[in-house]
Amino acid sequence: MPHRVENYSVALAWVQARDTSAGKKRRPVYILDMTRTSVAFLAITSQYNNKSAFIQQFYCPIIDWAEANLDKSSWINTYEVYRVSSREIAVDLIGYLSEHDTDRLFRLLCEHAALLNNNPNDPSSYQP
Repeated sequence: MPHRVENYSVALAWVQARDTSAGKKRRPVYILDMTRTSVAFLAITSQYNNKSAFIQQFYCPIIDWAEANLDKSSWINTYEVYRVSSREIAVDLIGYLSEHDTDRLFRLLCEHAALLNNNPNDPSSYQP
């Protein structure tokens, strides 16, 4: 197994907190696309129960969270993809999602993409 951050890995990153007065926060993220110039990622959170039902539908549970080297039960927030300059973010490898968690995540992303494309009957239209 490689020991560097790459696409589809779980990493720790300093990211801007939602409350901009709070500055940056070190949090787990799921790397979607990492190039020399930018990093696209999804936020990982342990906060699920206090979210609205609307937001919860975009959260993908990480069932095998310990296998991904996370400290506690966590969810991937698929509501928003973040993309930042590679110079603005430092990431450290934590681990990788299990095959089951990866499949579950990509099925959820496909469902959302199909809905966004007004084609809810064809989730295969999304290509990761």
